[in-house]
Amino acid sequence: MSEASNSMRGWFKVQGAADYCDVSARTVRDWIARDGLPHVRLRRTGTVLIQRTALDDWLLSQAAVDDLGAVVDEVVDAVR
Repeated sequence: MSEASNSMRGWFKVQGAADYCDVSARTVRDWIARDGLPHVRLRRTGTVLIQRTALDDWLLSQAAVDDLGAVVDEVVDAVR
């Protein structure tokens, strides 16, 4: 089954998620290992699958943290 047909069903393999986010597969693996990106690992094959909606939600949650930091920096700069 091709990567495109997997993503159409709502799931990505690591490389498909990387392509979707325009990052490397290594970055996606780091997100899984270090940053808590939700995923499933198939027992028999060890294949990692990432649900598209979970990836979208996780990306938004990461962006919100970054945006909050920018807002705090702006406020602190304004107070100085």
